[in-house]
Amino acid sequence: MVLRNDYSGFPSSPQASLNATVAHEFNHSIQFGYGALHGSNRPDYVFIEGGATWMEDEVFDTANDNYHFLWPAFAESMGDYDGSVYGYEYWVTFRGLTERFGGGAEQIMQDFWEATSKNTGDNLTAMQTALANRGTTLADVFHEYAIAVKFNRPCVSGYAYPYCLREGPAYVATRGATNFDGVIGSAGGSYVGTIEDNYSINWIRLPAGSAAYPVKLINAGAGGQLRGSVVCDTGSTLRAAALPAVVGSGASTQLAAFDPSGCVSVVGVITNQAQTAANPSTSETRSYLLSTDASAPSAPVLAGAGFSRPFQTQKEIELSWGTEGSADYDIRHRNAPHDATFGNFITWMAHTPSIEGIFTGRVGRTYCFSARAIDAALNVSEYGAEKCTAVPVNNTTLKHKGPWAKKKGKGYFLGTFSLSSANGGSLVLPNVQAKRLAIVVTKCPRCGTIKVYFGKKLLRTVRLAASSVKKKQIVHLATFDALR
Repeated sequence: MVLRNDYSGFPSSPQASLNATVAHEFNHSIQFGYGALHGSNRPDYVFIEGGATWMEDEVFDTANDNYHFLWPAFAESMGDYDGSVYGYEYWVTFRGLTERFGGGAEQIMQDFWEATSKNTGDNLTAMQTALANRGTTLADVFHEYAIAVKFNRPCVSGYAYPYCLREGPAYVATRGATNFDGVIGSAGGSYVGTIEDNYSINWIRLPAGSAAYPVKLINAGAGGQLRGSVVCDTGSTLRAAALPAVVGSGASTQLAAFDPSGCVSVVGVITNQAQTAANPSTSETRSYLLSTDASAPSAPVLAGAGFSRPFQTQKEIELSWGTEGSADYDIRHRNAPHDATFGNFITWMAHTPSIEGIFTGRVGRTYCFSARAIDAALNVSEYGAEKCTAVPVNNTTLKHKGPWAKKKGKGYFLGTFSLSSANGGSLVLPNVQAKRLAIVVTKCPRCGTIKVYFGKKLLRTVRLAASSVKKKQIVHLATFDALR
């Protein structure tokens, strides 16, 4: 190894710069000696250069030249790091993954390079192997590091591993504090963000104060494995409350009531531990929502032409609900045929952003609809009040007795009707159960009179005479207090 003889002009002192260079370049010699810098599983630069920069601190603890590379792009994934060309600044991640193990820290990096040289590991899988040898996982250690490097508290008094970094305050003194990705200013607010697969970090500032509030993490992406913690810095220790579950696509997890009492600052820490490959060539970005809102939205009110009358003159029922863009909705119905009671609820639309639709019913059935709202934080309202309407039984279902003829014609209910020009005939629908009854008729200048019975009781005599032909006329017959 050949060294220059003048290390003036660097950010650090000449001696510190020389020390850092010796450790850094000698570590490259070790990497090369392992044979790990050649072959199909050659590590990414972030491991090669970030690892060598990490070694500077191991060999010459007071050189601290690597401080000048801080900070890495935490939102960029470890598996496909694009924060810079060579990734020198990523050394602090390897510091955060290993420091807690004391004398075993160097063994972790050695195990990484040995797994790489033996072709038993490749980038992320080699790091997983190295950490598994210490009885832990990359997912666990990376999330704990994400907490430690946000606060950069020293490992003294109440601040302890895995949530501290021995030289953390010096990092901040040199390069400033790590930045937030978003802010929720008060309870009830929310933040929408994105985070890459293959080990990346987001930090959201949350409200302090004295009143408890919920914290919900929703994975709104098509993939990813999002892990969250709410961390309180009391000024003397860190209290980390883990969200109950790691959430995949479309899932959510929630702390019902986080108490910020005594917190100087509160941070939502999110990591994406989805690993898509040992050495991914790209990392997909996943969207998420972090919310402190648990208030349910108002139940939507059903409306639409379909509910303007109790009986339809077609099978299509027009419905509307809610306000566009304010929520998603679940729409359900229960229905009953003319000869039975209502069945169980059936979901018609689930989590739809639509606020209107056309439902196609079946003849001879009564439909009762209800709806509920789901807001962006997945808070769900109660189902609103039901609204009901019925599709009449078609004439072809009726039993024809006497001089009745089944006909087809334009403008009639479902295109068919029954016609009789002589007295004495009847149309019968058996086993009817109802609270409300009506009949669909045609009125015309030469139309006659019909009598409608429910069982043996005459409900109504209906005169069909009219000055002009009027098809699909709904004639109310009876309304009962209870089902009959």
